[in-house]
Amino acid sequence: MGGHSLLATQVVSRARETFEIDLPLWNLFETPTIAGLAETIQAIQQQAQGLAAPPILPVPRTAALPLSFAQERLWFLEQLAPGNPFYNTPASLGFAGQLHLEALEQSLNAIVQRHEALRTVFATVDGQAQQVICPFEPLLLRVIDLQHLSEPHLTA
Repeated sequence: MGGHSLLATQVVSRARETFEIDLPLWNLFETPTIAGLAETIQAIQQQAQGLAAPPILPVPRTAALPLSFAQERLWFLEQLAPGNPFYNTPASLGFAGQLHLEALEQSLNAIVQRHEALRTVFATVDGQAQQVICPFEPLLLRVIDLQHLSEPHLTA
C-alpha cells in the first residue's frame, strides 16, 4: 500500500537474501498484506524444499565405472557390428581469415583435458562393460596445405 516499483524490487531482493527464495514481483501486488505475503513466502519455501536437487558430486575413480544407458547402447551396438562407424559424425570446417594454429591446438587440448568423456573408452571385464578414462595426452594438429588445389577440389 502506497509503495512503488523500486520499493517492491527492494522487498523482493531482501526476501531473496533473508529467506533464500525467489519471490516473484507480482506476488507483492497480489498479496498486499504482510500476513498474505508471509503465507506466500512460506509456500515458496515449502515448494523449494521438495524440489531441491541434490548436489552433483564427483564419483571416486578408485573402482570400475559403470556405463550410462546411452553408453551401454553404443557398447552393445559395437558388439553386434564391430568397427561400424555409424555414430561417427565426420565434418570439415572452413575458416575465414588467418588461422592461429597454436591457439586452436591449445584450445582443443584444454577441452580434451577438462572433459573426461572425450578420453573415455569402454573395456569388457568379465563380460561386463565399464568405462576407462584415459590419461590426458596432448593432441598435435597436423597441417595439410591444400592451397595448391583449385576451388572444385576443395568443396568435394
